[in-house]
Amino acid sequence: MSNKILNLIIQDWNDFSNNRNEWVESFIIREDVQDPKTALYNAVNEFVNSGTDEAKKALDYACGSYNWGDASVSVPDELFVKHGLTRIDKDTVNVFVDHDEILCGPEIDGTEDE
Repeated sequence: MSNKILNLIIQDWNDFSNNRNEWVESFIIREDVQDPKTALYNAVNEFVNSGTDEAKKALDYACGSYNWGDASVSVPDELFVKHGLTRIDKDTVNVFVDHDEILCGPEIDGTEDE
């Protein structure tokens, strides 16, 4: 059976130029996990409520606004694994394309009339 992948796509709108920044955190989903989104939230919730020094530091750093950016760097991989999600720690390349981009025709193959 093939592994399923969960891509957590974090969008950051905090840029003053009104641009959106995005990054992807990918996880292999364990076969017994029925709801990967719930597993993701459960891992974060367990960390936030753990009372560990690491959690306290992360929450203090976030000044009451703990968000996905904070979670992506502070939740230990072991907690994600406990909830059935194994982080894929590899360099990735994201390629964004325009849905309506024309992929064939004269303008692509160089035969466009001038």
